[in-house]
Order: sequence, then structure tokens, then C-alpha cells
Amino acid sequence: MGAEISKWIAFVLGAMILQTTIVPMIGVLGVRPDLVILALFFLSVRFGMLTGIWAGFAIGLMQDVYAPSQMLGQASLAGTIIGGFFGFFNDRTMRIDAPMKALIILSGILAHDIIFHGVQLMRLGQNLSSLPITLITRSLPSAIYSVALSAAIYFYVNAIRPNLRR
Repeated sequence: MGAEISKWIAFVLGAMILQTTIVPMIGVLGVRPDLVILALFFLSVRFGMLTGIWAGFAIGLMQDVYAPSQMLGQASLAGTIIGGFFGFFNDRTMRIDAPMKALIILSGILAHDIIFHGVQLMRLGQNLSSLPITLITRSLPSAIYSVALSAAIYFYVNAIRPNLRR
């Protein structure tokens, strides 16, 4: 059990490191995938809702501390809610095919950004009318890129890697 926890902690920390080092280089026209939310998705789907909630909170808190320009707790709130949402689709309780997982990731990333940017706009005292524009121009392309990346990872893990072992 301890080894598996260590593996998942390393997985999440690796995603956070890659998010700040490699991901800016693979961005297309300023659109970048969100590896941290993908890591939260895989962790939450594997271990369930309660783990997803706590992991989302911890990941969000790390992001809040790492980027102090935002309000402390903003990413924690969004991560907690999205971790619980992802954990609802636990592999132990229900089997979900790949297209449905892609839709869950897409909707989770969009919901995360609605919460995150909504809190940010309210904190700054701005009108929420700019939120849909932000979602269409920034969040949706990033979510689509993240889904495409997760599909490539899913394909590698489930189709290519098992064939390499033969």
C-alpha cells in the first residue's frame, strides 16, 4: 500500500513538474494541455471519490502556494470539487469506455476552469460576463488538447504497451 501511494505521489509531482517545464514547449498557438488535472483524473478514477477529493485539495493547495498571485484556496476549491466529480466514476464501481472517459475529462476541465476563473473574477470585483469568452477562447482549446493527450496515453497503455510485452 505504501509503495502504491508513493508511486501516485511521484506521478502527481511529475505531472506538476512537466506542466511547468515541458508543457509550455509543446503548446500549440498558446494552447497547452493540463497534465495536473489529467493526473487527478487518473488518480480519482483509480481510487474513488474520497481520494479524489483529498487529492484535488492537496494538488490545488500546491498550485495555490506555487502561484501566489492568485487567491489562496482558489485552485484548492476547484481541485476538490473536480476530484470528487472524477472520483464518482471509480473503476471499481462502474466500467466506462474510452469515449465516455474523454467526455468526463473534457467536462471536468471545463468545470474546473469555470470555478477557478469565476472565483478569480469575483475576487477582482469584475462582472462574470467575460467568463464565457474565457471558456471559449482559453479553456475549451486546452480541454480538447488535454483530451487528445489523454487519448494518446490511454491508447499507448492499453493497446501498444501490452503488445510490446509479447
